[in-house]
Amino acid sequence: MMQRLKLGTLCISGLILTGCGGGGSTTVLPSSVGTTSSTSGSSSQAFVTPASSVTTPTYTGTSLSIYQAINSVRQSVGVGLLSQSTNLDTAAQAHASYLALQSPPAETHTEVSGNTGFYAITPYARAALAGFTPASAWIDEAIGNASSCASQLLDTVYHAQELLGNIQEVGIGLNANWACVLDVATVAGTASLQTPSSGAGVPASGGQQIALGTIAVFPYNNETAVPGSMSAGENPAPPLPSGYGTPGHPIMVRVHVDSASDVLSVTNFAVSNSSGSPLPGAVLVNSDAVTASTISVISDPNIAPGVVFFVPQSPLASQTTYTVVFGGARNGTAVQNTWSFTTQ
Repeated sequence: MMQRLKLGTLCISGLILTGCGGGGSTTVLPSSVGTTSSTSGSSSQAFVTPASSVTTPTYTGTSLSIYQAINSVRQSVGVGLLSQSTNLDTAAQAHASYLALQSPPAETHTEVSGNTGFYAITPYARAALAGFTPASAWIDEAIGNASSCASQLLDTVYHAQELLGNIQEVGIGLNANWACVLDVATVAGTASLQTPSSGAGVPASGGQQIALGTIAVFPYNNETAVPGSMSAGENPAPPLPSGYGTPGHPIMVRVHVDSASDVLSVTNFAVSNSSGSPLPGAVLVNSDAVTASTISVISDPNIAPGVVFFVPQSPLASQTTYTVVFGGARNGTAVQNTWSFTTQ
């Protein structure tokens, strides 16, 4: 029987997480390019508006299903479609094959030179070897179970944040008996963000950005068949309090980000069932958002700027409609939203 694979570790801009790299791309999204001046004093950064259409992918079978599932959710959330990068496909497939060839099969973002199936050490190096340019783009990588790739990765905190973020392109690698590997790229507005060791993970600014003053939520409004429980085994694990052995499906709020210093604070994040009973849960925010928040929140440096999560303490009830009320402020300007979703 195949061993259950944990969720792969990933990298986020400015965070010290394991196994990530940077790379680039040659694909141009059919989106307008603009600049925005940060209200927190940073220099202007380029970004693209969320893409509503992309070139038809060449994926087939399970890879096509994974691609369509992620893009379907991204479209409903309003964060823009991902375009296929055949260069990232090559890099992701090489790593998926490498993982399955290890004994026992491995879950890691770092390859060891000399091991069977070695391609390149890091996601950045693999993307570069596969011909992915420009070097100023940022690359992130997620690893999940081949049998439930999209649904497993989206039913999390950090991987959902990554896959529903400002990324623009994706490459998919698959070993049907072990793992799926998703290599994703953020291209627009990244040149001025590069560090000497290359961009790693997902930068806070640049890429596909929702409009200033709007809010993106997941589960999205009127979504149905939402899983009741969060996927087990996310690595790293969110810093939830004791008593959260089997958390419910995470709920995410995201706003436009110009700079890593942008702050999304929280004044209210309430989730209630159809009878109006509120759910106990933990609110995870970026460390910079703690002071400005007026409710009890948990400081989490792995939460990106402009993102907030509510994690229910227990699994959500099946076939139940939940209403979410969020109130907060982006750099001092109030943002709020109310929406509903229904569990499977």
